[in-house]
Amino acid sequence: MTARELRPGERGSGREETRERDTFPKLYEDMDRVGTAFCVPGEEPRFFPSQKKMVVTGPIKGRTTDAVRREIGVFKEALKAAGGAEEAFICVFAPGWLDHFIYDEHYGNEEEFVFALADAMREEYRAVVDAGFILQIDDPGVVTSWT
Repeated sequence: MTARELRPGERGSGREETRERDTFPKLYEDMDRVGTAFCVPGEEPRFFPSQKKMVVTGPIKGRTTDAVRREIGVFKEALKAAGGAEEAFICVFAPGWLDHFIYDEHYGNEEEFVFALADAMREEYRAVVDAGFILQIDDPGVVTSWT
């Protein structure tokens, strides 16, 4: 995966054009001003409209990142500090949400691309389950893609 400059008329993210954005312009103006909808420590803000686009130019490979391991560890410590819990869950993005931000320039077939994203996410999903948590796979795009 790599970042490349946008071509004329191209959007860098599926978040840049949604009916939800049209319906809630003030919310999206605020998010655009600060550069992100989320506050992830250490993450560089993503300003809109984007200047670059993340594209897949070869086979997608999965890996469990240090960030996921760190998140799991922090959550375990927080649960311990709170006195424990019988069960807890961690949300991880669905492959279908990732294609709002990562674009295919390799597979040429949407189904193959999304399945490749799913295969790549397998290790992250497994890390959550192996740590003893319930895995909740979320697709926030469901709420921004309403018709």
